[in-house]
Amino acid sequence: MFSAFAFSQPLTANFEHDTLTVERDKFNDITVNVPVNIKGLNPPAGAANTINYAINPAPATTMVAGDFSLNVASVTIVAGTLKVNCPINVIHGSNTGGAALFISVQLSYNNPAAQTSTIVLKVVEKKKEEKSEEDKTGDLSDRNRIMLLNAYNFDFGSTSLKSNYVGHLNFFAPHLGKNSRWGFNSGIMKINYGQKDSTSTGFASAPENVLLSPFDTIKPGLKYLREVNSYKTEKSNVVWSFYVQPTFEIIRKSKTKNQRIYFHLHMELLASKWTSTTTIANLKRDTSILPQNFTAAVFRSNLNSANTYSINSLSGYFGAGVTFDLIPWKDGGFFFQPTIGFTSNAPSLSSVDIATGFRTNSFKREDPRTWRSFYLVRANYRHLLSKDATVIIGMDIRGLLPLYNPQYAAFIGLNLGLDSILGLIGGDKKDK
Repeated sequence: MFSAFAFSQPLTANFEHDTLTVERDKFNDITVNVPVNIKGLNPPAGAANTINYAINPAPATTMVAGDFSLNVASVTIVAGTLKVNCPINVIHGSNTGGAALFISVQLSYNNPAAQTSTIVLKVVEKKKEEKSEEDKTGDLSDRNRIMLLNAYNFDFGSTSLKSNYVGHLNFFAPHLGKNSRWGFNSGIMKINYGQKDSTSTGFASAPENVLLSPFDTIKPGLKYLREVNSYKTEKSNVVWSFYVQPTFEIIRKSKTKNQRIYFHLHMELLASKWTSTTTIANLKRDTSILPQNFTAAVFRSNLNSANTYSINSLSGYFGAGVTFDLIPWKDGGFFFQPTIGFTSNAPSLSSVDIATGFRTNSFKREDPRTWRSFYLVRANYRHLLSKDATVIIGMDIRGLLPLYNPQYAAFIGLNLGLDSILGLIGGDKKDK
């Protein structure tokens, strides 16, 4: 039954298309399988059931011979064949001047008369993928990201608004592979914790006896000053935070994939420079002479109007917490990361001074250090301005448990994309 159908008509073969457009890739060779429709089959006593392929001189082939090739020169048709492919290999590269090139291919066979069919391949350069409007403006849903934040943080606890520079280089890569839940978050952050105290009234209520010269001898007839002064102390804590956080994704919203929650471990080296500056302002002053029958009194040397001392420290922080990376809408996202653990930064000098009314030199770091529990909260809101710029508003709060008040920093700044930064350094413009 099958043979009767096969020999009901002689072999007929023709290309399925008269023309075909092919995109040439700059970096990869491609193989174009041109479909050939088959009907019938020559009888055993008739012509051979063979189809031959060759480059056709008319219409002219304009592509250089070395840039393409016919993978097979001929194919034998067997009973039941309805379609075969003519494979044509196009070598990677660029067309001269970007113009279209042509490959003309002819197939030939006998049934028993000579028959031909021709196809022309139009070879064009592969187009660059057009970026959607979302791609042009950027997308916060790209989880693996680099942040180079340039910001200022503000001390809201003082009578005058004071700002300091904040720098943050952050590598957030929560997915080390396509389907991996493991990742890391690491970076370097320079920040200034706000802690400006008001006037210390406890040292301004009583008169002070002040020597005119530190070499004066306390004896009858000594000329000295009786003063009433106010003392105003300002404290700053500038820190460099070097941190690494291995992460594991525990919650992924399946539909939008924009709400992610991670468990993280926290390892941090905190280098801090704690500075205390006391400014003395004289409220009233009078000259006096020590009488013959004077009673014992406390004298101090004359101090400068501003007196500063600082302490440098290096502490380790080790803990764990939860990271929330939430994108509720297209151009905005929240990053919230509470952490608890243990630290060798005990007591925290700045926290002690903030929480008490004692003189700033009343406390010294414990030696040897003891380990105490700590808490750290880092959070920010980022809003996409363009693909290469994001405005970030954030806060950083840390403290020791359970006795000491926290240190805080609120900041606002701009994160520039890495491509933009490299472009500014190199002076090159990106392709639009």
